[in-house]
Amino acid sequence: MSKTFFLNTLIWLGTITTIVSFSMYILDISSILDIKTIPHWLFIIVIMCIVLSFTFAFITKDRFSKRQIQAATSLMGDMGYKLQTINVELQNLKATKEQWYELQKKVTACPSEMIQIRKEFIDYLTFRIEAINIIEQKVHPSTEDLKVLSKTKITVGEINAFYNIMYPNTFQEILNFYMKLKSWTETSNDDSLYKAIEKEFEMIQISGEMMYFNFLELVAVMPQLVKSDFYEKLVPFLTQFPAVKMLSEVEAKSMADRAYNQYQGLITEFASIIGSEEFNIRLLEKDIRDLKLKKK
Repeated sequence: MSKTFFLNTLIWLGTITTIVSFSMYILDISSILDIKTIPHWLFIIVIMCIVLSFTFAFITKDRFSKRQIQAATSLMGDMGYKLQTINVELQNLKATKEQWYELQKKVTACPSEMIQIRKEFIDYLTFRIEAINIIEQKVHPSTEDLKVLSKTKITVGEINAFYNIMYPNTFQEILNFYMKLKSWTETSNDDSLYKAIEKEFEMIQISGEMMYFNFLELVAVMPQLVKSDFYEKLVPFLTQFPAVKMLSEVEAKSMADRAYNQYQGLITEFASIIGSEEFNIRLLEKDIRDLKLKKK
């Protein structure tokens, strides 16, 4: 703050002095035709003003006002909370996959109890589906905060994409997986489903990572105070996402693109396992494009 105040003071003093000096020179009619009478210190002051103006502009170009920091903090806190919610459901997803494997072992070991064992697992899946359905997914960022941040280098379109596309779509993928798993448990004994379940689980995990790194790309352009606070207080607890230290915008984008490419590879593997009749690859590719944060 003191550095900014000092630079502001120098610029204003230099500017005022320059204006006064030029005014005095222009008013001295007899000297207009004689360029040698222009004081040398006048040119020095003009040059100082120009240099200081550029210096000040460079130093303050990434600065946020107090209100902008408040808006960024509010949105970061809200989006961070939603990431925690997804983080918890990814943990539940991992536990569900492990229960599925245990189910197959129990059914094989105790075929006489197959109906009861499957019923317990189906009841669990029903509970997980109901738990997701009560989570508020149609959420919207603060209009006032977005208006404030629209005057900064933060891309408002990316914030809206997080709320309107990535957050709800991630939950929808998990919900679809639970419902598919429930259907398969009720109707099929096909051993090939093991591989399909494994691939779909990987796809959801990578989808979450893709969302996470796109989010960190947005974090990278936030005020330093807000950015540091997020990494220190929230990131260590997002255990289902890759452990990362503070990333630059370029690094976050690179990792998001890497996750996206990995996701595309899993699509092909998954389609080959369960067959094209049951799986329309073009529709899923459209879902992936929707999952990517839209850039302005």
